[in-house]
Amino acid sequence: MKKKRSSVWTPAWVVGETSYRKECEDLAYRGRYKIVVRDGIVYKLDNRVEVVLIRPINPKSMWFETWCALKGQIEPPGP
Repeated sequence: MKKKRSSVWTPAWVVGETSYRKECEDLAYRGRYKIVVRDGIVYKLDNRVEVVLIRPINPKSMWFETWCALKGQIEPPGP
């Protein structure tokens, strides 16, 4: 039996970020709001009001940082 192979190697951080993105989307769906990403800043759209949720430190970890903010593990950004 042949071994299943991927033609393209996927870095581990990409796989992790994909799962954090899905988790963030699930949290937003349960909370009845939307998450919008514009110009590298993540916004929380609730009742047509956009609030800055997080300004990611590292673009590669944007969804992990967003997940942390949604879970309340880090402080929201200041004004």
